[in-house]
Amino acid sequence: MIDNEIIQALSTLGVDFAYEEYTGDSDTYIVYSEYDGRPEAYADNQEILEAFYYQFDIFSKSDYSALYKSLRQSLFLLGGIRQNEFAHYESGVHQRSVRFKFIRESE
Repeated sequence: MIDNEIIQALSTLGVDFAYEEYTGDSDTYIVYSEYDGRPEAYADNQEILEAFYYQFDIFSKSDYSALYKSLRQSLFLLGGIRQNEFAHYESGVHQRSVRFKFIRESE
């Protein structure tokens, strides 16, 4: 299941992470969530592939470029396809959001 794969990948990055909401006190962390899921392919009127769309947000009070590079690499290794990304800065916190699509066989 893709959720378990994502958790395993994020756990190798060396920063705190949380699903949908972070309640810790680290200066750098990742929040992720699934924002869409849909059938990707059919055969004989049966769904054979599913697409899962996730957003990963890095929040940091300092330079996060090495973490960002590691996050992208980890998601590419899971077979992720980058959809888009954006960055912003507010109240001393940098945020980089990146969206990935993962395709898996239907269960």
